[in-house]
Amino acid sequence: MASNANCLNSIPISMSENEQIYRKLEKGTNLLKVYLKRKPERVTFCVKLETRQILLLKQVAGRSVLESAVDLREVKEVRIGKNSKAFERWPEETRKFQNNECFLIFYGNSFTLKSLSCVAKKDECEMLVKGIRQLAAESINAPYPLLVETWLRKEFYSMENLRGVRSKEESKAHVPIAGQNWRMYLLKYGTYTMLPPAKHINKYFLAAS
Repeated sequence: MASNANCLNSIPISMSENEQIYRKLEKGTNLLKVYLKRKPERVTFCVKLETRQILLLKQVAGRSVLESAVDLREVKEVRIGKNSKAFERWPEETRKFQNNECFLIFYGNSFTLKSLSCVAKKDECEMLVKGIRQLAAESINAPYPLLVETWLRKEFYSMENLRGVRSKEESKAHVPIAGQNWRMYLLKYGTYTMLPPAKHINKYFLAAS
């Protein structure tokens, strides 16, 4: 596969257009997600800029429930069209949609990438593809301090329970990290693309109480 820059094919857009697209992505849009193992269903597709994640939400008993999340740093390609196994799996259900109403997101860190197959209105499809390409490219090239901040926010939200309550120990894990401790973690456990297990947070990241 080609390099990330080529695959994302990010076309420079003006700052004002950028902001408009990002606001729309944050607000979210209702679209059709095409699954591989079950029939297509409608979901809310949005981006959480704080954590640099694509979120897919489903309505369950009148509440929005997170179905899945994709790290924008893991996005390798965003493509318009129907060329995916999910679309092939449901030809009758997706035949009525034009290619320019469908888009695919390929992501992951392994050799075999995962894919997300979606259907939206033509104008929304174009906006979503442009915005995700731009955000993915920005996330991949983000400066080191922003990577650390994004990781902290993801960990913070992932430990938040349904009532929005955190334990004292969980909250302590998200105080500012000393640069030396972070570098020690990277040397021992890998790159910043990996989330550290909770048992390692205590050793490397907790400030003195």
